[in-house]
Amino acid sequence: MSKPATKTVRYYILSAIGIAIMLFFRFLPPMGTVTELGMNVLGIFLGAIWCFSTVGTFWPALLALVLFGTSGLYEGGVTAAFTAAFGSDTWLFVLFVLAFAAMVNNSGASRVIANNMASWRFTKGKPYAVSWLLLTIAYIIAALISVTPGIVITWAILYVMCEGYGYKPHDKYPTIMVIAITFSALMGQAALPFKAAPIMYMNALSTATEGATTVSYAQFSIISIPMTYLAGIAPLLVIKFIFRPDVSLIKKSDFVFSSEETHFNKDQKVIMLFVAVLGMLFLAAFFILLFLPGLFTTAGGFIAWLGTIGNTAICVLLLVIAGFLMRKNGNSFVSLAKTFKDGIPWETMMILAFAVVATSALTNAGTGIKDQISAWLTPLFGEGTGTVLFVFLIILLSAIITNFIGNLVVGLMFVPIVVAFASSAGVAQNLVVAIAVTTNMSLFLPSGSPLAALLHSNTEWCTSNDIYKYSWPIVFAGVVACFIITLTLGNLVF
Repeated sequence: MSKPATKTVRYYILSAIGIAIMLFFRFLPPMGTVTELGMNVLGIFLGAIWCFSTVGTFWPALLALVLFGTSGLYEGGVTAAFTAAFGSDTWLFVLFVLAFAAMVNNSGASRVIANNMASWRFTKGKPYAVSWLLLTIAYIIAALISVTPGIVITWAILYVMCEGYGYKPHDKYPTIMVIAITFSALMGQAALPFKAAPIMYMNALSTATEGATTVSYAQFSIISIPMTYLAGIAPLLVIKFIFRPDVSLIKKSDFVFSSEETHFNKDQKVIMLFVAVLGMLFLAAFFILLFLPGLFTTAGGFIAWLGTIGNTAICVLLLVIAGFLMRKNGNSFVSLAKTFKDGIPWETMMILAFAVVATSALTNAGTGIKDQISAWLTPLFGEGTGTVLFVFLIILLSAIITNFIGNLVVGLMFVPIVVAFASSAGVAQNLVVAIAVTTNMSLFLPSGSPLAALLHSNTEWCTSNDIYKYSWPIVFAGVVACFIITLTLGNLVF
């Protein structure tokens, strides 16, 4: 009888500590360039992270949003903070992608895909062949379509496969694979240069050197594709030789499915058609940006339409069509109301809302946090630092810091350092590509990226403590992979 009471007391104590950090950290003396506003922001952020790690996510995220709204960051106060969180393109895109994924999962299509994958001769009874295939799927979808579908679709396949093998949520193998899949998808997102962050880094390099040092899209891709893929599958070595989860259930598995479980039915075929259309539209937009970047603004018709509606609207329109379709018996093909009610992990959306505002708050010029981090970093890179050590430090530190304040800010902080200390060594171009990759290695904290927030909210399969425990060796393996490619293939290209 005392156990529940003990748990309740512990819950309130841990909650009180988190709330106290949120409310009272701002009264500590400011450090360096960090302002009073910065101390307030840091307190809200640290208190929220404490609560996420110890008691839960939903109410701490809401409280943090209210406190961000009252901190002085937003002229419109709390309303403006909530508008920035729930009205952001990032939040809306993830919402509708998750709804789209829920529609696929509810149809049973994910089960059919998983059952087939587990039954192939290449993967049957081979745990690391299965693991490699899952990481590769996440990487490819993220690289060619979008990172969020890459994560949620591959997660869905993993869940079905684990159910078939006999694993339960929070068992070691599925927990680690949830984290590893997220990391591999993040690497897929960084594989190609036609994204905002890499373009800004390459422009920053060219501007800082007055056009003397540049990186072309082709050069970037030649280095980034093998770098990101090697980093994306590097967790396999960590899983096999360091984490060493129990994979005996996969080794002794003997999958026998009925024909209905290995073949798509009529409804599932329609759903997979929607998936194919989604992928083709995303790819169409990608290749237009790849080969004809100015075409969106100059062309008309379908091309111009793709450029104006964006990926979020593409997902929404496909959901609208699915909800519009009727079966012969008069029933809806897909109940959108049920999809949004039961298929959206609202805890995920809440922590994502927090992450959107927290990232903006931590990088706000008025906080002084970004300037203080730069002041701490600069002394590390003196004239006595050798080229190899310099390259390793840049790659390692960018991967670490991106977990706190987001990839774009970190990248733009590190590019000037690279220009100042690496131009004479001839590795500035290599490092700009590496920074574009390592600044995507955000797993530790939800403020690192929307995808990190998505991972931390997946409490059914892993906890924040699991992420803290397993993610840093995975990230370090990715850092080593980037380091090797930077000094080998990078030196050959540049």
